Amino acid sequence: MNKSYLWVFFLIILIPIPAHAAVDSIYDYIKKIDNQYAVVVGLNGKSGDSFAATDVVIGLQRQLHVDLEPTIESLINPNVNKILIGHPCGNSLINMACEEWPYENGEAIIKIDGGDLIIAGTTVDDTQRAAKVVANFKAYPLLKEEKEVLVISFSGDIDDATLLPLKKEYQFVCGDGACDTGEKYLCPIDCEQKSCFLLCQEKEFNA
Repeated sequence: MNKSYLWVFFLIILIPIPAHAAVDSIYDYIKKIDNQYAVVVGLNGKSGDSFAATDVVIGLQRQLHVDLEPTIESLINPNVNKILIGHPCGNSLINMACEEWPYENGEAIIKIDGGDLIIAGTTVDDTQRAAKVVANFKAYPLLKEEKEVLVISFSGDIDDATLLPLKKEYQFVCGDGACDTGEKYLCPIDCEQKSCFLLCQEKEFNA
């Protein structure tokens, strides 16, 4: 064998292969999950986050035949692919600002972040609702199209999940007077809370 080919062969062996190849959607990500993935709750997370983690573990075991176990962030190898569950204030591995969480009660997100999958909600119920979506991922066609989705509940029921594409920062229009979901800290002028009295004054309505 030519020496140049041997060098190329050895270089290929030495090049590190990413733990998770690029995927086009949340659905594709989930389909690649195997026993090497970790389901991680935060060290300072709420107790209900453990229920969300259990929902994910049981759902993926049923649909993908993988054997996963929940663990806490302090015990995890940072180099493995992770399914991160909870609120950024309770799970420090979730790469989002704790104090600037832009979502309201009844809202959660599912998003791919590098080699990890984030399942995070405003409240424990919101996180668990999003976890149920991941556990039953085949039932949600939007997961085949998006890398980030918003999970909304209009009734507050734990099983009531409506999925919408998650807006990117560049898609928000600051100053349009509409407080879009996720815009609270990006454009406070659109999302400042006003009383009915002030709104009526602005519209020049008379009592």
